[in-house]
Amino acid sequence: MGLKLPTGSKLPRVFVCLPSHLLPQVESQSKFAHSGNAVHAYLHAVRRAGRAVALEAVPEEYRKRCERIDLEKLPAVYGAEVTLAYNWRTGEARSLGTALDRDYSAATEDEFVLTLDLAHADLYGGDSMAHAGDFKSGYQEVDVDTWQLKLGCLAMARLYKTEKATATIYQIKDDGSIWVTRKTYDSFDLDVIADQLADLARELMTVGASDATVNEGEHCRYCPAIRSCPAKREALSSLAGLEKYRDAEMVPVAELGAAWSQVVAAESLLKIVKANLKSLAQHTAIPTAAGLLEEVETRTERIDGLRGLEVIAAKWPEQAEKLRGRFALTKAAIKEEFGKEAKAVLQALDAGGALLVNESTQVRISK
Repeated sequence: MGLKLPTGSKLPRVFVCLPSHLLPQVESQSKFAHSGNAVHAYLHAVRRAGRAVALEAVPEEYRKRCERIDLEKLPAVYGAEVTLAYNWRTGEARSLGTALDRDYSAATEDEFVLTLDLAHADLYGGDSMAHAGDFKSGYQEVDVDTWQLKLGCLAMARLYKTEKATATIYQIKDDGSIWVTRKTYDSFDLDVIADQLADLARELMTVGASDATVNEGEHCRYCPAIRSCPAKREALSSLAGLEKYRDAEMVPVAELGAAWSQVVAAESLLKIVKANLKSLAQHTAIPTAAGLLEEVETRTERIDGLRGLEVIAAKWPEQAEKLRGRFALTKAAIKEEFGKEAKAVLQALDAGGALLVNESTQVRISK
């Protein structure tokens, strides 16, 4: 019997940790709506309905950020939220549709499937080229050479019968600018990717979860198999063995050397346990005596210096000249310069697109 492989965005994790696909899965999502999701939805809607309609659908708290996005950096014509299926046995690919909301029920037993944020093909005017693109948010550098885009390039190249395919990361910054990173795969590269996918498929069909070794790392963060992962369970249960050393005076002297060695080892284990608890808390809030240990969203504001001075100069030219001499345009500097008028200035900066919001998440106790 074949093994259906609707792995989608999980594909990179499957490559580095095979049991993550085979162990029992629990899908979960943070209760906080991240701005990155709103940006993705907006960029998909722009392609289908146009900028005005797309902006109307964006939650108000993220609308200004979406308004600033430089749409000129995107291709003139592209497919948004394109779901592709690649058959590792036949080497053929097909499109399952667009905007399917990760519904992969139409995939067969022998297909890898994924959804591309952006996909198109240049088939005229010289060398034909398939394109697979992914939208990212934030300022952290993102590697374009990922398995998600490798699969996307292979599927697009096979679908449109091209010898080459280009993977592209469109990284959306808070100020609306887009950093573009690309990598092109030739026919040889694509054949290698196809061979690696076939090897993975065969291994998934023959190896059971109990036979595969888990591989911990950054990929654990959003793994739906985290609750059934044997490595996580072992790390959390290992501390029980230290209970007998709570009162060292009650332990025979001959054992104290061993106790010291175990405590030193436990110090490193505690770091692992803490990381595991934080990882688990990203999926499910953990009740503690001090409150809930859970993933919370933090929002900090900063001022775009150049744009901020333009906004201030339009209404308060004298103060703008004074502020130009400062190292940075901050809220503190504005309060110092404007006093009671500072609130009105900040409102003007917000309306003028100079007040930027940085969002991040962290695991901590919330009360």
